[in-house]
Amino acid sequence: YSHFDGQTKYTLSLANLDGTDERTLFTSIPPSWFTGSLIPAWSPDGKTIAIGINVTEDNKQLLKLFGISVTDGSLRQLSDRNWNDIFAVEWLSNGQLIISGNEYSDSKTLPAQLWRMDGPNVQPQRITNDLNDYYGVCTTANGSSLITLQHQKVANLWISQNNDASRSEQISPASGVTDLRWTPSGKFIFTSDRNVWTMNADGGGQRQLTNGQFESFMPSMTPDGKYIIYLALRDNLIHIWREDADGNNQKQLTFGQQEWSPSISPDGQWVFYIGASEKGSSTVWKVPIDGGTPIQVSTAEAFESYLSPTGALIAFELTDISGEQKRISLMSTVDGKPFKTIILPRSTGLAPVRWTPDGRAIAFTNLQDNGTNIWTIAIDGNGEAKPLTNFKTETIFDFSWSADGTQLAILRGSSIRDAVLITETK
Repeated sequence: YSHFDGQTKYTLSLANLDGTDERTLFTSIPPSWFTGSLIPAWSPDGKTIAIGINVTEDNKQLLKLFGISVTDGSLRQLSDRNWNDIFAVEWLSNGQLIISGNEYSDSKTLPAQLWRMDGPNVQPQRITNDLNDYYGVCTTANGSSLITLQHQKVANLWISQNNDASRSEQISPASGVTDLRWTPSGKFIFTSDRNVWTMNADGGGQRQLTNGQFESFMPSMTPDGKYIIYLALRDNLIHIWREDADGNNQKQLTFGQQEWSPSISPDGQWVFYIGASEKGSSTVWKVPIDGGTPIQVSTAEAFESYLSPTGALIAFELTDISGEQKRISLMSTVDGKPFKTIILPRSTGLAPVRWTPDGRAIAFTNLQDNGTNIWTIAIDGNGEAKPLTNFKTETIFDFSWSADGTQLAILRGSSIRDAVLITETK
C-alpha cells in the first residue's frame, strides 16, 4: 500500500494481511510522488509491483508507469508513455498489462480509456476508443475477457426562488455542466467540454468564452462583471488566468508549481487560491487581480479554499491523511489568525463546500439513503448540522447562490456506472 506522511514523503510499504512484518519498500520525495488514483498492482510472479509515479522532465510534471522490485525496492520504468492519470493496472498471466488511464495531453484532460501493453517497454495500444470514461479493470478467470466500469453523468439544473431552498424547479438539462456559478448580472458561468461558458438563467443563450486550445475550468466572475478568473491546463501545469468578460485579452496571473481553487475578493482586487510548493505542500495564497507577486496567507496545509461573502474569513479544507472526515478551518484574511475549525459529517458528499449568502454558515452536501441534500453548519454555533433542502432522490453535484442571495442553483442527477464486458482484446 502507498501513503503520504502529510508533509514530505510518499511511501510504498509491504505487510502481512494481519499487519505484521511491515517494511518500507520505496520512498519518493516531491516533486516526485505516487498517483493517488492507482492501487499498486502485483505481477503474476509476485516479483514486481506496478505503480504510477509523477516525475519532472523539461520542467513538466509527467506521470509514468513504473515497476518496483519486491525483493530490493529497485525501480524500473515499464513504459515511456506519459499519462494524465492512471486509475487501474491489471497484470495478465502472460505478462501483458491492461491499463485504465487518461493519455497525456498538456492542454486538456482526455477520457479515461483501456490500454494493453504486451510487456515492459512496449508501447500501450488502445482497447477502447470513444468519449466515455472507463474506470478500473479486472479479467475473467481464463484471461480471455475484461470487465470495466463505464461512467456517465446525467444532470439537470434546478433553481429555488425567493430564498426558499426547500422548493426548487427544474430548469433545463445540464449533463455536461460543472463548476456552476452565478454572474453579477444573473447569468451562469460554468465549465463544459473542458471550456468556460456562460448561459442565461433559463439554460438558453449558451456562449463559449475560452477558445478550446487548452483545458479551462473552475471559472468565476469579478463582482463588477469586468473579468473572468479560471484555471487553465497548459504544459501539464494548472495556473490561474484572467480574461475580459467577452473572452478577450487573456492574462496569466500565477506562475508557481501549480495553483487551484481560486476565489475572488468582494472588492474584486484579489484572487485567493491554493498553491503548491516544490516540497509538495499546498497552502493558501493571494495574488492581485492585475497580476504581480503572490502573498502567502497561511502556512497550514490545505486542499481547497472558499472566501466568505464579506471577504473577512476564508474557509479551507485541511489535509486529512486519514481521509475519514473533512475538516474546514476558518481563518481571518486580515491577520491570518485561525477563527474556528468545523468538522463535517462522514456522510459529506463530493460537491464543493460553500458559504451561505449571509456568511454565517458553511453549506455542504450530505449523502443519505434517499439521495443527497444541502446541509449547513453555523460558524458561531456548536457544530450542529441542519438540512437546507429535502430532495428524496438523486445526487447533488454542485450548487451556487446568486449574487443577491435570493436564488439557489443546484445541479442534480445520477452517476450511471455500467459494468462492461470486453472480449477479443488482442
